Formats: sequence, C-alpha cells, structure tokens
Amino acid sequence: MKYKISILAMLLILFATTAFAGVMETVKTIIGAESFIIGVITVVLLFVMKWIPNDKIQAFIGGGAYKLGVLLTLGLSKYKWSKPYWAGYVEPYFIDLIQNTMGTFTTKFIEGLRSDNA
Repeated sequence: MKYKISILAMLLILFATTAFAGVMETVKTIIGAESFIIGVITVVLLFVMKWIPNDKIQAFIGGGAYKLGVLLTLGLSKYKWSKPYWAGYVEPYFIDLIQNTMGTFTTKFIEGLRSDNA
C-alpha cells in the first residue's frame, strides 16, 4: 500500500511538471509574439476610450456605419442589372440577417454584462 501511494505521488508530480512546462512554453510564446503587443494596445485603447464621452464615440461609430450602409445600398441599387435583385430580394434578407444576428447579439451581450449591476 505504501509503495502504491509513492508511485501515485510520483506520477502526479510528473504529470503536473509536464503540464506546467507546457503552460509555461505557451506563455513564453504568447509574450514573445505580436499577440502580446496587440493585447497591450487594446488595454491602452480601452483606458483612453473611457476618457472620451460615450455619446461622442457612438456618434462617430454610428455616422461611419450609416455612411457605409448608404454606400453599399447606393452602389448596388445604382446599376440596372443589380437594382431589382438588390432592392427586391437581397436587401430585405440582408438587413434581417444583420439585425437579427449582430444587433440582437450585441444588445443581449451588453444586457448580460450589465446584469450584475441591477
């Protein structure tokens, strides 16, 4: 019985050492890679964005998104060959796809993040 526990303990130590070495190798790879720099830039950007009022950020992003939507719609409804297909078939389904997936996901995701503040 005594030997079984010793062998089990040695196997556990060997397993833990191997797992730790793999984790440390992954950490060294991440820190040495460009992804670490991207993460640092993201954190800095998040802190800077907290100093800018939310309504200004939303106005900037919303204005850009609106212009992109107008550009896409005008571009595809401009031509004789694409206008009937875009306006009649593609656009309504495309709008529903964007609104029902990305719009709902974003709204519910933010609602979930704020659920502990109630």
